Amino acid sequence: MPRRERRLATQIVALSCVAAACADGTGDPTDLPPPMFALEGGASTQCALAGTIWVLTGHFVGVGDTTWYHSPEDCYELPAGTTLTVQASYMLDTGAHGQNEGHRFYRKVIGYDGDGIDDDSVLLGSFTRSAGVLYPVDSNTFTGISMPTTGAGLKIFLDVDNDRNFLFLMNLFKPLASPSALEATLASYNKIDLTWTNGVTGTLVDTRILAPDYLTDLPTPTDSFRVTASQLNTQYCFRILHRVENAGGGTIDILSDTTSTECVTTPPQLWVNIRGPIIVRPEQECTWYTSHGGGITPYSWTWLIDDDTVGTGESWTGNAGGGHGSSFELEVHLASSDGQDARGTHTVSVVDTAPPFCPK
Repeated sequence: MPRRERRLATQIVALSCVAAACADGTGDPTDLPPPMFALEGGASTQCALAGTIWVLTGHFVGVGDTTWYHSPEDCYELPAGTTLTVQASYMLDTGAHGQNEGHRFYRKVIGYDGDGIDDDSVLLGSFTRSAGVLYPVDSNTFTGISMPTTGAGLKIFLDVDNDRNFLFLMNLFKPLASPSALEATLASYNKIDLTWTNGVTGTLVDTRILAPDYLTDLPTPTDSFRVTASQLNTQYCFRILHRVENAGGGTIDILSDTTSTECVTTPPQLWVNIRGPIIVRPEQECTWYTSHGGGITPYSWTWLIDDDTVGTGESWTGNAGGGHGSSFELEVHLASSDGQDARGTHTVSVVDTAPPFCPK
């Protein structure tokens, strides 16, 4: 639906005209108009190519002030340097606001919020209009409108009665620069660090993380984020893009292209078991070993008996039987460099009649 900049008790009648009827400044405004938002060669809602932008079409009635109708949406994806032609087609009824006064089109460089970032509005063209005449577009055509290298784009204004009381018509936005250099690294067994370089920053610019669908939006200039992985031994892939929500106060988001996909795999679950004798003689010295896997090396080991640390390393040799009664619990803690921790236990019986050797 067209956006209404002034809300007064008036109505709009869609119009267009047959070329022959319009040639003498008259016509029957009963047919539908050309697309209210279009480029030469076909309608578009993204304005991805240079061409003709219709910013105004309608039949305006009323005495004194009137409601002003224009193109329903803003225009996006117009690179810097793109040259456009702006056209308008409309008719004013007798008594309509500003019917015989100077009408002027202006443009201004804007930010993503739609506010001007320069001090001057540049005049595109001026004209006067009489009531009851349907003016063809070729009498309201402004060429050579170039998308700026600075700012986010352009705003098109119309001054209907030469009193500098501007009516906003349309925002024309450049493409949103993409982030780049996305990297995904494993910070721990369940933490993934994302870093990137922002293509653009600003209070209205977000960075959207996709994994592969929507994950979160972060305000710029944030350039890193930590993800908590829910599964071990699983590949996680990420892409990111920039976004401006409701650019220019409108209802459409500007989205940049996404980065390439970056993936990282979480490590497998860490595990450890103890191998060695399960029966020893009192004062007998034996060696216990570990079987282990998962996680990320290097590993570290801590051996305990009854919660007392007795050694470190992948194996432990000691006089396990002395002073521990008829049995004891041998325990090993294994830690991997990715932050995982695993524990293994081994119950050893102390018996006078145990073999004189230490089986593995």
